[in-house]
Amino acid sequence: MNKKLIAIAVGAALAAPMAAQADVSVYGRVQQELANTKYDGGPVVPGNDPNETIRQLTDQGKMGRLGVNATEDLGNGLTGLGHVGFVIPTGQGKPNGGITTRQSYVGLSGGFGTVRFGRLAGTYKGTNLDPYIATTLEARSFGGESRGNFGHNGFINDAIKYDNKFGMVKFSALLTAGNSTKGDNGDMQAAVDYKGGPLRVILAYSKNKEAGGANTPDEKRSKLAAQYKIGPGKATLSYESVKDYQSSNTGGLPSQVLDNVTPTTTGGSLGDVRFLMASYNWNLGNSNSLYLRYSNEKYKDQGDMKAKGYVVAFQHKLSRTMRTWAGYNQVKFDGIPGYSPKMTNFTVGLRKDF
Repeated sequence: MNKKLIAIAVGAALAAPMAAQADVSVYGRVQQELANTKYDGGPVVPGNDPNETIRQLTDQGKMGRLGVNATEDLGNGLTGLGHVGFVIPTGQGKPNGGITTRQSYVGLSGGFGTVRFGRLAGTYKGTNLDPYIATTLEARSFGGESRGNFGHNGFINDAIKYDNKFGMVKFSALLTAGNSTKGDNGDMQAAVDYKGGPLRVILAYSKNKEAGGANTPDEKRSKLAAQYKIGPGKATLSYESVKDYQSSNTGGLPSQVLDNVTPTTTGGSLGDVRFLMASYNWNLGNSNSLYLRYSNEKYKDQGDMKAKGYVVAFQHKLSRTMRTWAGYNQVKFDGIPGYSPKMTNFTVGLRKDF
């Protein structure tokens, strides 16, 4: 008992001067969904059920997290920044792949803007306009937005990121610096985000140099998105074009489809792909909202294979930090010789922020 008291006292003594110098906060999030997902159609592939139904209690999008944020006033308008955040999928004592890092960085903020160094959320990821990201209804897994570390899933290692705001325009840029064991210099991302009155417009670009390994094509992404307040809600339209989209980014596609997708190069490129998303999020008072979305993903170099889908979802905020939702989505895959598989999903979810 005395040893425990001594340890607590020592910890408090060490933390006291740190707390006096820096503002430290802990944050987190826990989320669970009860989802019923069904795949219909497709030829029998060894190890795959062409008419499979999956019922699961899940944090599939890895929304569960825990982190520490620290800021320190350095004087002369300069602020020191420190951050460490972890993915901790809700409901698993030992998550597959273990506990992983989301962001981990050190930085400075002042009149020049903000600069961060470390493992960072991609600039391209920051252009996401999907309110159901990291759920089984998310657009990035089912045709509405591009996937991968240099898309809307992106946390990028050994990076330098700069952010600033000029009037109604936010600018963000990211470069990879590489390290002694991984020569990934040359990756870059940039985004411009304009907000004025009811209108928001986003332009974004990403380049993953030699994305499939040495001497393979660069994966290049371009995005134009607009959001406009109409009546009680917001209408969103987003278009992306990706050149040499990597096969490793297709994690949201069912196995029946992946068995019929062939890389066009030895580096794993699937050729050129484009993504279209149109949605409307209708606010029903202060606590409720109805969300409608259409998405269309087209693989131009895969026989014009398409993934077309829609989502209908309802969300209720129980408080400022707790919400629940229910939703249905359907995705149909066309352009694959011999069959057109379909995925349907119904889910209910609960999330708590702290």
